Amino acid sequence: MKSRFAIDRDVALIGGGGHGRVLLSVADLLGGWVVGVSDPKLVEGGGPRGLPVLTDDQLRERCLPDQVLLMNGVGSAGVADARAELFWRWRARGYRFTPLVHPSAVVADNAEIGEGAQIMAGAVVQNDAKIGLNCLVNTRASVDHDCVLDDTVHLAPGVTLSG
Repeated sequence: MKSRFAIDRDVALIGGGGHGRVLLSVADLLGGWVVGVSDPKLVEGGGPRGLPVLTDDQLRERCLPDQVLLMNGVGSAGVADARAELFWRWRARGYRFTPLVHPSAVVADNAEIGEGAQIMAGAVVQNDAKIGLNCLVNTRASVDHDCVLDDTVHLAPGVTLSG
């Protein structure tokens, strides 16, 4: 049975640091084809896994909004504002972000997962929970029934929210 979170289009990663590299693994597991990485800290040709490094301008030239989905690879450790700013800037340009749900995560059928939300390995999202846009539910975090995460919230690894 195909996961409701399978990736059915090409994806591009924005942010090639530690969190971005984890997302590459999740994209592999979900069937996504990553076309490149945009990160000003990476040198041309030096992307993770040998992926091409693209400037923002190159990404916009090569990958039109209706052809590719984005993954927000900026982690939240000390840079939550940068993660949110990146998400809203690219959405304003017409791009959309794929939700990423690691196959080992448990997500209730009636849980709502917003655009660009990331549910990492071992996380649990229970019945009637609502995960907003660009949220990060990190490794082994738990969101119990009826909890609501507003847009761009980050739950650190192991955090538990009670219903």
